[in-house]
Amino acid sequence: MSDPNMRGILFEQLIFNELQKQLSWSTKNLKLYYWRTTDGKEVDFIVENMKGQIVGIEVKAKTTLSPSDWSSLKLLESQTGTDFVKGVVIYNGQNIIPLSEKILAIPLSLLW
Repeated sequence: MSDPNMRGILFEQLIFNELQKQLSWSTKNLKLYYWRTTDGKEVDFIVENMKGQIVGIEVKAKTTLSPSDWSSLKLLESQTGTDFVKGVVIYNGQNIIPLSEKILAIPLSLLW
């Protein structure tokens, strides 16, 4: 697909569908959210457990990443403190990349 915007939308929809599917059979009573600040920063998905602990998930259709790709996860981490357990950037690359102490980039290919 040559349209990068459409590729990103489809990639994000794929991850949303998979998260919904996984959460539907989970016995942990997890909830799925979207997070956006008043100035437009956003995290694609937040998974929260009953204790209020969260995992933030960003979806990028790119094969390489830049710091702006996980900056919203860093902001979410700073605003939620110890409730922020992990941040994940799912991307179209090849390698697992530690981006910070609590944030990892994970290739889509490792999820299946």
